[in-house]
Amino acid sequence: MAQIIPITNDPDQDQKVLLGDTEFIIVFSYNVRGEFWTISLLDAGRDPIVTGVKAVAKYSLFSRYKDVRLPEEKLVLIDTSGAGLDPTLDDLGTRVLLAYGS
Repeated sequence: MAQIIPITNDPDQDQKVLLGDTEFIIVFSYNVRGEFWTISLLDAGRDPIVTGVKAVAKYSLFSRYKDVRLPEEKLVLIDTSGAGLDPTLDDLGTRVLLAYGS
């Protein structure tokens, strides 16, 4: 079963989260000019692991990156409407949720 990570539509947010047995910091930022969200993953000491990845629905956000510090399972944005649409400024954390799991 996937773990739903609580997020909001605050245009600049970061939070500590436990994924598996490891603490990470997840950062969401909204790009006003491009009208899209980016996500970054930092270790507990705030050292970047992956930064500035465009936040798209339905796909493992960090699957194309290779780093031993990445979480074991996938981080995926889920469009709860079923349409598979990417998050907008207003619906990250409501229509579009962040899930961790296989």
